[in-house]
Amino acid sequence: MDDSEFTDSDTTGQAMFLRPSSVSKLCISKPHHHGSFTRKLLSHDKSTLACYLIGIILATGLIGSAIFATVVFGFGVGSTHLAKPDPDFYRPNQGQVLLLGDSLTQKGMVQNGWVSRLAQGYVCQHDVLERGYGGYNSRQWVDLVDPVIRDSVTPGTLPALITILLGTKSNMMTIISNIKSKFPSTPLVLFTPPPPLGSNIFASPDKVYQLYQITLDIGVSTASHVIDLWKSFFPLVQTDFVFSRDYNSTVIQDLLLPDGVHLSISGNSIVYTSLYNFLNATFPNLVPGKYSYLLN
Repeated sequence: MDDSEFTDSDTTGQAMFLRPSSVSKLCISKPHHHGSFTRKLLSHDKSTLACYLIGIILATGLIGSAIFATVVFGFGVGSTHLAKPDPDFYRPNQGQVLLLGDSLTQKGMVQNGWVSRLAQGYVCQHDVLERGYGGYNSRQWVDLVDPVIRDSVTPGTLPALITILLGTKSNMMTIISNIKSKFPSTPLVLFTPPPPLGSNIFASPDKVYQLYQITLDIGVSTASHVIDLWKSFFPLVQTDFVFSRDYNSTVIQDLLLPDGVHLSISGNSIVYTSLYNFLNATFPNLVPGKYSYLLN
């Protein structure tokens, strides 16, 4: 083999560089143990090392590409298989659950609140639409029902359930009639206002108790379902005891926040349990929790 194939020389005859066309020959040629070629090869050991490194890099790239293709293809096959919906699991248009009210509904969205627990219970069953507005009463809601329904309920569908929790009596008949005219087959559930903790800037026990009685009457006159939160808060208390000021410090102080009106976590739990028990007894197909295991 002619050494001139591997080197160029300057005027002094010293080796300067490898010709590109000869790199492969250098990488694959078997070394000789004698002659000028061996000396030349040893003088270019860095170039030989570069060849090895290039080979390693190329081999690593090919292996990585093969692994990547295998993973992507494997996930692609699995995804294609799982993309087919299970008819027993996926049932679209099951109906939305519309919750109308004031701050007692709005604040039910806190962690472990009655609204958030309902939304968790209805996972993969119904979309829970919380429409509680703090400070709003039935006087504002009489003009709010139409735009809220228009902007919340999917057109062409019927809500699976509607609840109303408001602490005022005026315009309630108008609100209920409006909702029933739009969704005559949708269950409409009224909550009575829960008892307050003593007299405060929001309400007094006597006033709230009057609203409680009015809500019961409205439920009867409009053929609506009523959940009696007053009894839920006082399950073992006689009616006459309700008017005693003693109850404020002994029975419900843990169920309300210090403001005496809004629900604590324990109070939220009572509201949720009351609704759950009502649905279980009256509308078992609406009982939340069918797919709750998905949240674990």
